[in-house]
Amino acid sequence: CVIIPSKKGLKLGFYKGIELPDPAGMPEGTGKMSRYVEIKSKEQINSPALKDLLSTAMDAYRKRTGTRK
Repeated sequence: CVIIPSKKGLKLGFYKGIELPDPAGMPEGTGKMSRYVEIKSKEQINSPALKDLLSTAMDAYRKRTGTRK
């Protein structure tokens, strides 16, 4: 995950984000590999959907790299 600051706010970018399951439909973007989530409020930072997406992304990273917690 990468933090992308911008004039509009903050985005979290996900490498291989296109491969992440996300029932909440949070990731945006049209790239072939990456997706991002635009953070628009303080409440969104603590949302269960974002926490689940971050956890899923971390699990996918561990699987790709063969690392554990």
